[in-house]
Amino acid sequence: MQRSDGVQTAQDRLRVWTEHKATHVDMDREFVRAPFVDAPDPSTMQVIFDCRPSAVLWKGLMIEVVNQLDSAEGIRRIGFWDLITNLAHPASTVGAV
Repeated sequence: MQRSDGVQTAQDRLRVWTEHKATHVDMDREFVRAPFVDAPDPSTMQVIFDCRPSAVLWKGLMIEVVNQLDSAEGIRRIGFWDLITNLAHPASTVGAV
C-alpha cells in the first residue's frame, strides 16, 4: 500500500461490491465466508477469497474485485497468491515491482 488509508479504502470498496453482488449471486454457494481484507503488515494487504470446493464463479468475481481496487488511489496490486499452495500465480506477477 502506498497510503495509510489503503486498507480502509479496500474494505469499503469490497463491502459495497459484496452488497451489490449478493443481490444476484449466491455468495454462500461460492464462499465459506464473504471475501475480506487482511493486512499482515503496515505496507501489505490481501483480499482473501475463502472459496468452497464446488465454487465455479470465484475467478470472475475475483477479477471484478481486482478492477474495483485497481482504480483506488494508494493501492497497487502485485499479484495473486494462492494460500493453499503458498505460491504466487506466475502469470499474475509479470511486471510487478
